[in-house]
Amino acid sequence: MNTKIILLKLFFFSILPILTLLIVNFLIKRHFNKKINLNKRNIINRKNSIDGNTHCNIKNFNRNKYKLNNPNRKKIKNLNSK
Repeated sequence: MNTKIILLKLFFFSILPILTLLIVNFLIKRHFNKKINLNKRNIINRKNSIDGNTHCNIKNFNRNKYKLNNPNRKKIKNLNSK
């Protein structure tokens, strides 16, 4: 009878708190890893959107170049020239 009480005390006061600490530690690490991964994904998406915009700007630049060089069109003032 006495050994059962000792074993129960041992379990509740030493083993159980260690297990709970390990589980809580694991959950906290997992939560922060997810946040870090989401931040990385947002940064990657931002880089892609910047690349997409530069691609569009190049397209528009080429279109404007064609308008300026095409003699059949009405002359468009070049905004850069004074």
